[in-house]
Amino acid sequence: MVYPAPCKPAPCRPRADPPRQWAGAPHLTANDYLSNENKPMLVRDLMTTDPVTVTPDTSLADGLQRMAASRVRHLLVLGSDGDVIGIVSDRDLALFYDPQGITPDTWQQVNVSRLMTSRPVTIGSAAPLADAARTLLESGFSALPVVDNGQLVGILTERDFVKHALKG
Repeated sequence: MVYPAPCKPAPCRPRADPPRQWAGAPHLTANDYLSNENKPMLVRDLMTTDPVTVTPDTSLADGLQRMAASRVRHLLVLGSDGDVIGIVSDRDLALFYDPQGITPDTWQQVNVSRLMTSRPVTIGSAAPLADAARTLLESGFSALPVVDNGQLVGILTERDFVKHALKG
């Protein structure tokens, strides 16, 4: 049987014209997304003002139920004086989960304080949004508690940035 000769690719030529951009999405920089009429946006402009909070002695089962009911991926853990002492993410829960070793009783017996990241990095509500974005990217975090004068005022998450991008 005779097989056809393999096709040879056309020789590469450098493009004379730059690649076209989609007309509906002009070239924008991160600063364009993070500013409003040439005025830098602040964390308070984008943050969620009613984060889901728990105490350190909240069971994982109760924390998980609160996350599911509120459709959030982060729980902020508050101390007795209202200061942020920790954060629990869905990733923390996923890393804790072990199908062979976890029973329904385990979720009731273990408190969020066992899984929380203690003393999380926070940001103030008057900080530029670009600083918050940089902190999230460089640290690998997916959320920043927003704290003013030692008190929790909100949370800024990756999801807040995505919602902002879709509005623009």
